[in-house]
Amino acid sequence: MNQLLDELILNNTLLRVLEHFRIAKVDYAKNVTKYTEIQRDTVLSCIHELEQHGLLEKYTNTSIKRTAAKLKKSAEVHKHHTYFQITRDGVAALNNINPASYVEFLADDCIQCLMNRGKERLMEEKAAKMIRMGLMTRNSELTGLGIQVLEELKKEKYHKF
Repeated sequence: MNQLLDELILNNTLLRVLEHFRIAKVDYAKNVTKYTEIQRDTVLSCIHELEQHGLLEKYTNTSIKRTAAKLKKSAEVHKHHTYFQITRDGVAALNNINPASYVEFLADDCIQCLMNRGKERLMEEKAAKMIRMGLMTRNSELTGLGIQVLEELKKEKYHKF
């Protein structure tokens, strides 16, 4: 499970797709694309990967009620797509990921890059990793998650930085 959590932390796209399923409960790829604004091919590969890890599973009922699919507009619809739902393992994985888990995952050099992003030019490899993790934008600006991780770093526990 730790290796899987590391993979979710490292790949923000996978994490965003899984978070969408926590909100939606049951959904299909085209709708995930609409809500997350991630390209459909990428969403499909993320769904496949999350299904391989046991974090998502195919939804097998013939019709879908709004009580199961939180983002559905009508009370009940018949399936026209392949629907997926989040598993208990998927919910548990999301519950274990927080800013402190990002701090534990980051190497010292990445922490230095995150804290000193305005003082020095980020090395391309470290910047790409931070962007992929969803901590920074391509313009070296912190994302909402990046701000949360930085706040976690500034707590007494990580005072050496």
